[in-house]
Amino acid sequence: MQIGVTVTRIPDPGPLAARRLTGENATWAGVFIGNSPTTGAAGIVTLMTTVNKGRNKREKMMVAAAMTAAHYLDAAMKAKLRPDEIESVLAAIVRRSGISEFWITDEHGRVVLGSAEMDFEFPTDPDATSQAAPFAALLRGRETVVIQDPAARELDGKVYQYVGVAGVDRPRIIQVGASADIL
Repeated sequence: MQIGVTVTRIPDPGPLAARRLTGENATWAGVFIGNSPTTGAAGIVTLMTTVNKGRNKREKMMVAAAMTAAHYLDAAMKAKLRPDEIESVLAAIVRRSGISEFWITDEHGRVVLGSAEMDFEFPTDPDATSQAAPFAALLRGRETVVIQDPAARELDGKVYQYVGVAGVDRPRIIQVGASADIL
């Protein structure tokens, strides 16, 4: 199984066209994940409908990056890639894009994969007072996308903006962060 993401600049085919995408057309629309036309089409539909949840272009780009990572992770897990192989891809995306970091949790909110080493566990109560608490709604299925305004991180005081999406393969948080120098 070959896993990859192909991005092509094309006019937006619109939501009706997205629902009809299969096989070869999935690559035409710009994103194909996995080796199955069904998987590829599902990824496109999700990306096209979810990306509209951002308030500006940067947030929409961050939501699209998180959704792409969620679908990539699902395909990578099915292909039985090792964690270091997945993390290598995430780190390469960070080096070549406007994303500063990726964090991926297990179903308990513990960071298990990322673009760098991180020992962190998200709160599981979305109403807790922690900066990371709102992302717990993704674990519980109450939200599919969480967009946080730029703010100083509790971890180190650096200003970041975070966007998170729910996992595709199981309850988990897929979070992307952009540092203030990128914002």
